[in-house]
Amino acid sequence: MGETVRISTDADVERVRQAVRTLVVEAKLSLVDQTKMVTAASELARNTLIYGGGGHAELEIVEEGR
Repeated sequence: MGETVRISTDADVERVRQAVRTLVVEAKLSLVDQTKMVTAASELARNTLIYGGGGHAELEIVEEGR
């Protein structure tokens, strides 16, 4: 099951970061990969807010496929 996080304020960007951090720890990624995923999610959320006027992030662990 996934999680949807609304992105409409700077605080929501931080919520995306925290939600992704929780998922990558749960997925047992290495510390380096955790950092990469959290950074990428943060940048995507920030760009969604600044350039897209807001939106949402749908987060889930994919266990099969790419």
